[in-house]
Amino acid sequence: MGAERRTVDALVAAADEEVAAESAMELLTASFAAVGAGITFWRGGQFAGQRWAALPAKFEADYVATFHAGDPWKEESQRVPTGKLVASDHLLPRAELERTSFYNELCRPHAIGDLCGGVLLRRGDDLVTFGMLRAADAKGSGAREVKDLLALRPALTRLATRELGRRDVRVAGLAVDSLSFGVLVLDATTGALLTANGPGLRLLERGVICRTGGRTHVGGRDLTALLVEGRPRALAIAPGLRVVVHAAAPYGHGRACVVHAHHLRSMARERAARATALFALSPREADVAEALMLGWSTKEIAARDRVAISTLRTHLRSLLRKTGSDRLATLHALLSGL
Repeated sequence: MGAERRTVDALVAAADEEVAAESAMELLTASFAAVGAGITFWRGGQFAGQRWAALPAKFEADYVATFHAGDPWKEESQRVPTGKLVASDHLLPRAELERTSFYNELCRPHAIGDLCGGVLLRRGDDLVTFGMLRAADAKGSGAREVKDLLALRPALTRLATRELGRRDVRVAGLAVDSLSFGVLVLDATTGALLTANGPGLRLLERGVICRTGGRTHVGGRDLTALLVEGRPRALAIAPGLRVVVHAAAPYGHGRACVVHAHHLRSMARERAARATALFALSPREADVAEALMLGWSTKEIAARDRVAISTLRTHLRSLLRKTGSDRLATLHALLSGL
């Protein structure tokens, strides 16, 4: 009973972000003398990631890279009613399991016998399953473990719900970080900064956006007063610096406002850095790419760098070759899309 209470407490703590999900799963694994345990995410029936603990590193790597598509438990476990946990034989007869390459090439070498698990959560195209891998020498069919796991189901479901939400936030964050302009989300009432994408944080670091006493300034213009107007505003702050303040929208118990900051020089720098990573540009080529993004002509770039036009053309030919562009207009269009 004490071990069960500690496991429940650990799962709840993980759901409340007080400890890592893996730590809770490690405790659960140990309390059942299992090989490993965790939750797996599926989207549209396809594997979308997992949060497991105590698994042998090679087992997990091989599962993610190769074996998840042929997992004999996958389709059957996804048919189990939400909230029901079952033993392996309920999903697939033992004799049939032992004929699969999944079992013989992945499970058997790691002394894994079978599994207890089921569906914790369904939400649209998303599905979260729980699994606990029993050791090859484990006694019985797993029915006893299933009975004990059912007592943990509310805490497991709470953790699954929180982890799925975290995944959605991380995916949304990746999408917003892919933009080259700054995105800030501010509390529409207090002006507090709720979050910002990567380019937005770099604008704060460079002083293009300033935060003073809870107020937001862009190019010397105080934007905080615009947050509560309830309608979008597009502002030309300075040459090469434009800001869009979107209408406030519900957020939690208050309202939030999204601000887009388009700073031409910073956006050119972001795109040049991405081009460098994508196409292995040299520092000189990246500098030329950034200048092109700023709208500079070849003559202006050559004059700025005090080089001959012929020297600059050498760099431009290299840029065209590395990026697969046939002319400067194509190159500019490519860089503008990064």
